[in-house]
Amino acid sequence: MKYLYTLIIVALLTWPCGAESIDLFNGKDLRGWDGDPGIWRVEDGAIVGSVKEGAQVDNHTYLIWQGGQVEDFELSLKFRSDVGNSGVDYRARRVADSRNGKDLRWTIQGYQADIVRGWMGSFYNWGLAGAQPGQFVLVTTAPGDKDEQLTRVFPLADANAVLGAPYYKPDRWNDYTITARGEHVIHRINGFQTIELIDVSNSKRSEGYLGLQVHAGKKKQVHMFKDIRLKHFPYSFATPILLCKAPDANALEAMEPDSVRLTDHRALGFEVHSRTGSRI
Repeated sequence: MKYLYTLIIVALLTWPCGAESIDLFNGKDLRGWDGDPGIWRVEDGAIVGSVKEGAQVDNHTYLIWQGGQVEDFELSLKFRSDVGNSGVDYRARRVADSRNGKDLRWTIQGYQADIVRGWMGSFYNWGLAGAQPGQFVLVTTAPGDKDEQLTRVFPLADANAVLGAPYYKPDRWNDYTITARGEHVIHRINGFQTIELIDVSNSKRSEGYLGLQVHAGKKKQVHMFKDIRLKHFPYSFATPILLCKAPDANALEAMEPDSVRLTDHRALGFEVHSRTGSRI
């Protein structure tokens, strides 16, 4: 029988005492945010990002929170996406170079919690790692190449069962929760965990900007957001480190969840440390 060596995760996402949440949207205007005024507005107490049918959006455009960069946090919000492709980007960097000569002042690139039918709750990282609903993803650096990532995907649940589950409510307000602590990321929609990610690659993102997306294209889009709250985590309690020789990541194989067994709990341990001076 083949076994799966796995990571032991110990309370990476436990809320520290004293963590407080702040409101990022006042429900009245876009104070504290910056985006294309032709796309973003406030209507009936919600942020609305919309594009008319046939109107060309050359580059992904974002409403960017102006409160600084996020590191370790939990973000909660309500969203409704009637049509189009959107997402919540976090730990993102500003994009400096335009491929088509257009202004990119409202474009960022980082981790994304997807908002689009069929991929709802997915994890996306431009040109790098991804995770569809029902997946656990481990991202490492490929041996011998600092710039190339090795991504291993393991099932948290059967993909068809996840996509068939009513965790997302079309044409209604849905709760989105994004929790990021160190290398560990979890997405939840209406309390349903859609993905889990551990990114220990050289390209991992530990901090960056937060923004709401309207996808490039020329199709109609309508996306709404409200009740946006950020809980900042001032400490990272644990980071996985190698204590002794473990199998090469190439030897890992995806297995059904009920077949997974831990064969060597000593292979991986944790280095405890605190992070001070974190900023939101």
